Amino acid sequence: MEIRGSESDITVWNPKPFPIGNTFWLPNKNNKKTTINYEKKISVKVPLRLSPIMLDLTRFVPTGINVREYGAGEVSIAVNSYLSVILSLNKNNDSKINGTDKESVVRHAIELYKKAIGEDFGVDIKVEVDNNLSHVGLGTTPAHISAIILGINSLCDNYFDNRELSRLITLNYGEEFSGDKNMLVPGISTGGAFWSCIFGGINVTSGDFSNVFSSKLNTDLDLIVSIPITKEKQWAEKGFEIPIMDLVRKYDRFDAGKICHWVLMRLMPAILDNDVKKIGEVFWDVTLNTSKAIPPIIKHGVFSTFDLLAELYVNNVEGAFLSSAGPLIGCFSMENGKTKLIESLFDKYSIPYKIMKIDNKGIEINKISD
Repeated sequence: MEIRGSESDITVWNPKPFPIGNTFWLPNKNNKKTTINYEKKISVKVPLRLSPIMLDLTRFVPTGINVREYGAGEVSIAVNSYLSVILSLNKNNDSKINGTDKESVVRHAIELYKKAIGEDFGVDIKVEVDNNLSHVGLGTTPAHISAIILGINSLCDNYFDNRELSRLITLNYGEEFSGDKNMLVPGISTGGAFWSCIFGGINVTSGDFSNVFSSKLNTDLDLIVSIPITKEKQWAEKGFEIPIMDLVRKYDRFDAGKICHWVLMRLMPAILDNDVKKIGEVFWDVTLNTSKAIPPIIKHGVFSTFDLLAELYVNNVEGAFLSSAGPLIGCFSMENGKTKLIESLFDKYSIPYKIMKIDNKGIEINKISD
């Protein structure tokens, strides 16, 4: 399979599709007693996330690769766009899934948890997402898996802790595959979306999928987020194009050292000080002074990413970034006048956009009374 970052970057990974429920890693059970609640029905609501910073793109590889090579780490920001599920468990091992076109991903999440805990049961699930976007940088797919596994874990008396669940999800991550609804293609995940679901706010995820930093962010911050036009809903049999990612491997190892230094020595202190200007400076440095600077030079679709970023920069917009592998562009402002300016620049390039806010709550699990 070809993973195409641009016309000048075609990386052949040849990730082999795997059956739903296939596992590359499972947590230890430690002989704990299993308690399953078949009577309770719950709702689970999780925020989606933006991913402005990848810590090490040399480890941004598909599931199934040697575990020591997998796990890029990331900085993620939870936003006020949500995925909700209503679920309950049954004893007849029959699962019913409604409300989503990611049925194969949902089935995979169910089977992962059942294999991990060593029990058979069915799950009745209804999914609601407040947008119809997919594969654009908001983390909708990992939010599906995270919400479902966290919900099932809640009904199993929180058998696994969050770090175990993060590894279970990330090391067995897969995306929809158009060739066969019973198969998934190895995906690329860092665990950042999971921790955004848990804590909200801004999170730093390490290379072993652990949360190493979490903090709330100023809720007055306006996040102006482009809404990319993409036709991709699934990974096709012939390959998949990632429009704004260029894996410039010879630079990525050097960039990883810079980025990790910037995150530890500049970004995290700036977050604790609630210094939006300094937070933005780090985002700009990662966007323009690492290998992420290469993709914006390539023109995609109806607008030039580089031209837009250049105008945002010269107009002193506090911060801007590409989310995950793109193609979503995000930027932020604390001033109403600056937000209006950003909107006018998005309009100038005919880019659909949405103004979002920070979600500092994270996951909400509530009991539903029949």
